[in-house]
Amino acid sequence: MVTASPCAEQSLASSTPRRCVRSLPGISELLVEIPPLRERPDDALVLARHFLERFQREPGRAQRGLSAEAVQAVAGHDWPGNVRELENRVKRAVVVAEGQRIRAADLGLEPPSGEGEEASTRLRDAVRDAARPSTSSCAITG
Repeated sequence: MVTASPCAEQSLASSTPRRCVRSLPGISELLVEIPPLRERPDDALVLARHFLERFQREPGRAQRGLSAEAVQAVAGHDWPGNVRELENRVKRAVVVAEGQRIRAADLGLEPPSGEGEEASTRLRDAVRDAARPSTSSCAITG
């Protein structure tokens, strides 16, 4: 039996399980705890892409991907509604998106703050500057 509800989990743990649990002969109790989606941001992205592929198969849906801001928004969202919330947001986005890429706004999420973009731009600039040959001369003494 797979359950996502605390009620069913309590039924399995108690000595008087609910009727639906009692009617399953030979049930074994194995509790597998899966952390909430907010603690697994990489899983949120994998699931978002899975749902996107699934919903794109419906007739009349253009092939779309997730924009960079949507990827950051999915990874940064707390997902209080867990996987169902993610699934519903992706389904809605496939319907309402107007471009080839689904944006954070299509998912009903706030775009990520500009801090991450600014930091990555600064890093990219620093790497580019470090790769340029130096115009100053230096003497090596031995």
